[in-house]
Amino acid sequence: MTSHKSFKSVTDIYTYIQHLLPSLATIHNPMPCAKALNMDDPSNNKHLHIAQIAACMQQCEHYKQIWLSTMHHEAICMIQIHSALQPPHLLSLYRYTTNTLFGEDYHSQFDPQHYLQVFFADVTHPVHCFQLKQLHKFYQSFKLTETKLKILEIGAGPVIAHTISAAPYASEIVLSEYTEANRKELLQWLKNDPKAHDWTSFFKHVVVDLEGKSEEEVPIRAELVRKVIKAVVSCDVNSDPPIPTHYVNQYDVITDFFCLSAACATKVDYLAGLVRLCALLKPGGKMVLFVGEGKESETLTSYSVGSQKFSSLLLSKESLFDLLKRAGLFDVKVESVASKVVEGNPDRVGSNFITACKRN
Repeated sequence: MTSHKSFKSVTDIYTYIQHLLPSLATIHNPMPCAKALNMDDPSNNKHLHIAQIAACMQQCEHYKQIWLSTMHHEAICMIQIHSALQPPHLLSLYRYTTNTLFGEDYHSQFDPQHYLQVFFADVTHPVHCFQLKQLHKFYQSFKLTETKLKILEIGAGPVIAHTISAAPYASEIVLSEYTEANRKELLQWLKNDPKAHDWTSFFKHVVVDLEGKSEEEVPIRAELVRKVIKAVVSCDVNSDPPIPTHYVNQYDVITDFFCLSAACATKVDYLAGLVRLCALLKPGGKMVLFVGEGKESETLTSYSVGSQKFSSLLLSKESLFDLLKRAGLFDVKVESVASKVVEGNPDRVGSNFITACKRN
């Protein structure tokens, strides 16, 4: 009988294989992988199965041989390692088995216009309403503060919406983004290009519905946003520093809407990214995160833009709180939106709007 082992993250795969290594040396007369594989579709195709991993390892240059052998009536991978087994190599296995895109794939495969049409056609989606309401409440807390804020949005994508509530309280906003195509989309809107995405419904929702102002204030707010956005720059949260050195600063507020989740494959990567962002935050400054919540400690899953799937790391609240603490953040506050408004991802139980403060 062949048993299947399910994995929900790169770390899970790494830990399992490392656990197997001591016993693999005792296996004799291995039979070829192809004779023993059971490649039936798993009930949940977002999980990896040991047979699929073995099949993909055969294609991976990091390994000399992959065998599947039977011992104690269980299928066990026999791995003769050509080079050190490291999580980056395991990402290739996840990519092969799930057709998921990572990192540099964004430069050639991510279509900002299609993304905006699918996810930001209008403001009516409950997740948008939740995000904008929480941002409104967050920036309202600075109402009595005399000094204007320096704000950095990390991994903004092609999205302007997160700056609408921030603008009245900002002296400057820096939008950072990984791909050139997304940066061009942002610049189109800043230049009032008629081809730019229409954010009117988002501005109306914030200015009229949340702030209680008249519709005449909507175009005024749009111009204020254009005025306070001082730069659109490149970013990579897996590099140090994550933004160009000229813009490395002590920011009052740093916001991240799914950027770390999209850029990081493991909790280790996520913590490293958080630490890099905290270095850009002044003591006492505020970090704002919007992240997907998973059922497990960490789950590597994906989100779709058209026919393309891009990786997304889900963390449990407990895991995320631990990472925030280890990164030097405290006074963590969370507001959650339930899974019923998160579509198409069974691994995701909801989304969390989180604020935290950097220690002095």
